[in-house]
Amino acid sequence: MNRCIKNKLFIIIVITMAILPLLLTNMKKGAVSAVDGRTLTEKPLIVNEGYPTGMETYLRDRLGMADQIKVAYASLNDALADELINTAYQNGKEGWTFFKIHNNLEYSDYHKAFADYVLNMQKYCEARGSKFYYVFNPEKESVYRSYLPAGVNYDDSWVDHMLAYMQQIGINCIDLRSILAEKSSEEDVFNKKYDAGHWNNTGAFYGMKALTEHIHADNPSVKVLDKEEYYITTTIAEKMYGSNQKINEDVPSYTLKSEYTDVTGVLASEISMSETYPHIAIYTNDSKEASAVSRMLVLHDDLYGQFSLSRAKETVEMSCFQNALNLDYYYNIFRPEVVVFETMEYVISDGYFSSDSMASKTWQPAAIKNYPSSSFDTRKDDLLAGVEEADFDVDIMLDPGKTIDRVHLSKLIDRGKYFYLINDSGVIDLQTDSNGVASASVRHNEFKPGKTATLYYVAKNGQEAYIEADIVSSKYVASHSASMYENILCFSDRPMLGESDYSNGIWRIASGGTGTREISDVKGSGFSKGFHITGETSMSGMIEVAVDEVPLEYGMTYVLSCYAKGYGKLHIEEGKTAWEGVSHDVTNKWKQYSLSFTVGEKDGATVGDSDVSVYFGVNGGVESDVLICGMKLERSDTGKASKWTANPDDSKRERKLPY
Repeated sequence: MNRCIKNKLFIIIVITMAILPLLLTNMKKGAVSAVDGRTLTEKPLIVNEGYPTGMETYLRDRLGMADQIKVAYASLNDALADELINTAYQNGKEGWTFFKIHNNLEYSDYHKAFADYVLNMQKYCEARGSKFYYVFNPEKESVYRSYLPAGVNYDDSWVDHMLAYMQQIGINCIDLRSILAEKSSEEDVFNKKYDAGHWNNTGAFYGMKALTEHIHADNPSVKVLDKEEYYITTTIAEKMYGSNQKINEDVPSYTLKSEYTDVTGVLASEISMSETYPHIAIYTNDSKEASAVSRMLVLHDDLYGQFSLSRAKETVEMSCFQNALNLDYYYNIFRPEVVVFETMEYVISDGYFSSDSMASKTWQPAAIKNYPSSSFDTRKDDLLAGVEEADFDVDIMLDPGKTIDRVHLSKLIDRGKYFYLINDSGVIDLQTDSNGVASASVRHNEFKPGKTATLYYVAKNGQEAYIEADIVSSKYVASHSASMYENILCFSDRPMLGESDYSNGIWRIASGGTGTREISDVKGSGFSKGFHITGETSMSGMIEVAVDEVPLEYGMTYVLSCYAKGYGKLHIEEGKTAWEGVSHDVTNKWKQYSLSFTVGEKDGATVGDSDVSVYFGVNGGVESDVLICGMKLERSDTGKASKWTANPDDSKRERKLPY
């Protein structure tokens, strides 16, 4: 038996002896769980290699002490066997802990593609007058090589190749490797154990100080970061980050002396972000040190916190993972004067920055530079000098939210290639989607109904034109005050049949099929009532129910969905004078089905008349028996259905007819 197994057995024996008095009441062979009647796990043989895991399961069943046992086992194992049980970490020399050591990487086409993408980010920002800085942050293995576990041959030569290529193509890159390595001989820039893979506050300070040195070189009014700006103390980290394993380690803590305000909750609630990496924080700072930069956008991997918020009147910090692939979306909203993109060494991979997304990304050229704002009016006049006014009218539709508004053209302009919206504060890129709709997300109240804005566009043939366009609140928002993913359908959890009435949730019998349509209980679905619709092979046409005059917005994408159960073919459809639909095979289990569509000419809608009808039912010519409930109609940029929610006005609206 090897030394590792002997140590583990010793640790288990220690734990077992400590909790032995508690085991005696529940150790009978064939004991049954009092919770679910299940026969409890039998005690494993101590000679088994899997004894530690088996013993933990055995004890969990009888004592409900899994967490305590894991902590005791991990702590003793770390202390006595010098081995970490937490699979995220690995012990090095002299008490240093690292993320689990990965295989060495080689420089590849991916790293070149990543560098090319960073260059495109830089070009996009610089073309609009913003400064761009890419910050490369080495991982802990790079900085503390001498403390790596024995036998580990750490090779990061691929980094040299990538950064050399970045320098060759002109990326404004700040390499923190030598800075952190130098400081690590004087201070810990990573913690020994706590949050083992990320730099600590001291490391973050030196990283941000290096960044401010570069910003200062470009803009001398920006002061280089100084430790005197912070209260520096230490705190005790009792456990490893993300683990219950006890460590009791001193961790540096930096607190900014100047006052700042966290406005994240006020501004960020409607900003679209990666579902996997949704972190965002927004701060305002009125101190003298922050007066030189109006807005700074920091797309970061490792911790920056209050080190970046000290250098701008408004600082937006967000996770760079996947979100960096939508830089233009965030730039439109915040229009930062400085953009920082920081990554740690080990995250430069497909899992964090999709190669397909980088390759398919298109970047709209800039119309004119936004900064400095003091000369914006002059540059706007220069841009439009000699440009003819278009010979047609178009309105700018405003779809207001609580923190983020959406602006888009009231009709498609087929001849246009690039669209820009200009107001007193700068230029917005209107990006054209696959349906030809040009739109942008902007900060709330930047554009207001009743005002005007200049629409400047470049045609496909290169010809330029502009339109002084009115800003009009969209009918959809004015009528319903609904935001993304809210249910537009009324009382859809308890529908009625009769003469179609959208506001009362009354549906009509629709289509030419002669099958049955009735209100029904929908047990097991979580809803009160729904539809029971049947059809046979001898029946032609659709057998459906519909509600009419649902007010939607031309050019917008929606998802129509429901929950259904039964057999045969479920049909979901929408339209006005032409119709678009989809059929789904249903099963005997409740499941959500959907149809994604964009309101437009193909379904008979027009800019001034975009109300449509929506339908649920079964296909004619197919034997079907389907229960339908939980109908939902929602705006969606993703084209995917979300979970059912009630129309926000249902609680305020009194139905005219009793159920």
